[in-house]
Amino acid sequence: LRGLEGNVRIQALRNYYEHTAKQMSGTKLKLPDPIQIPSPEQARQNDRQHQHGRSQEPEVEIDR
Repeated sequence: LRGLEGNVRIQALRNYYEHTAKQMSGTKLKLPDPIQIPSPEQARQNDRQHQHGRSQEPEVEIDR
């Protein structure tokens, strides 16, 4: 919200408060866990693991 100005900021704040109120349960706020975005190094490690894992998996053919 910091970079928003004018009517866009007002609408964003309105949406935030309206949707936040719907997620209230007593004095607690029920929100989903934040999305974890991997660092570039973690993404490279995951890619290497997936590529290595693919070569180890047997190919399976399904007759229909």
